[in-house]
Amino acid sequence: MTTGLLQKRSGIANRIQSGKERIAREVNDEFFLRHPDWKERYGERGIRRGFEDACFHLDFLTAAVAAGNIPAFADYATWARRMLEARGIAPAYLAENLRQLGEAAANILEKDDREFLSPIVLAAVSACERPLPPSESPESAVAIFAQALLTGNRNGALNIARAHLNEGQTVKDVYFKLMQPAMYEIGRLWETNQITVAREHLATALAQFVMAQLFPLLIREETIDRGTAVVAGVQGELHQIGALMVADSLESDGWQVSFLGSNMPHWGILEALRQEKACLLGISTSILFNLPKAVDLIQTVRNSCPGVSIMVGGAAFKATNDLWKEAGADAFAPDLMAAVSVARQFSKETRA
Repeated sequence: MTTGLLQKRSGIANRIQSGKERIAREVNDEFFLRHPDWKERYGERGIRRGFEDACFHLDFLTAAVAAGNIPAFADYATWARRMLEARGIAPAYLAENLRQLGEAAANILEKDDREFLSPIVLAAVSACERPLPPSESPESAVAIFAQALLTGNRNGALNIARAHLNEGQTVKDVYFKLMQPAMYEIGRLWETNQITVAREHLATALAQFVMAQLFPLLIREETIDRGTAVVAGVQGELHQIGALMVADSLESDGWQVSFLGSNMPHWGILEALRQEKACLLGISTSILFNLPKAVDLIQTVRNSCPGVSIMVGGAAFKATNDLWKEAGADAFAPDLMAAVSVARQFSKETRA
């Protein structure tokens, strides 16, 4: 069950979220009044984008508040800084905007609740003002594979993956050592404005194509029937490659898996759990501001399907130690390999 502290933080986050659009509009209007040259430079389109960015900042701020994670919003600020600097916007403007948003959000909170907010905002502002950490370069094989995905080279991407199999690696190894870091690198390139969102979508679609070609080669390594697992992303979650890799890997480990994809309505997940008589639910949450939806799903499953064990994964749950426990899950898998081993403790033969 969720702890009282998590519930309190979630309540604070919900109060800020309920006023998100009003806060974003007021802060954006004030920002453009402070910087009239911005309206001349960017026009009405710039004002609209400023409002959208402010809403986005608030989404991540409230997620960090709900998680009680100070570094999470600082990491987001570093990401936003890289993205904006690549587009010619100095980090001082981002720091100013985040400080404005923090002050406006604090104004709608009770005095005692502001202590949950102020250190998170301060950490993000500091991240905008200190030197950027160096970007890590991917290993050559990963870089080549990422380039094949980005250029839409289906044969090239597939041949690289098959070459790893010919070297004795398993499909799970290819997922973990090649595909996962390549997708991280593609995300980094988008963040720094080195590729367009269309190019990022092309790479993602091609990565899923490669996975579909490799799936028939994913050997069922265990003959034992571990039971049925349902794997899904919460409603609002748009990233699904990681969850798909987990679903495939569980399949090879003896599970019957129903992969529902991402952005799945909670009622649909409950329906699948009942229809499949599943004993395990795997929940993927990559974006921190989807955490409240994951918590809601966990509680809904507890109430409606009490016999189902719940394993969570994704970047949102990596943000804070033991956040998965606060959310009420039974286990947390930090990566693909861990997901396979962690899931075994909830299999049919373990329960028997």
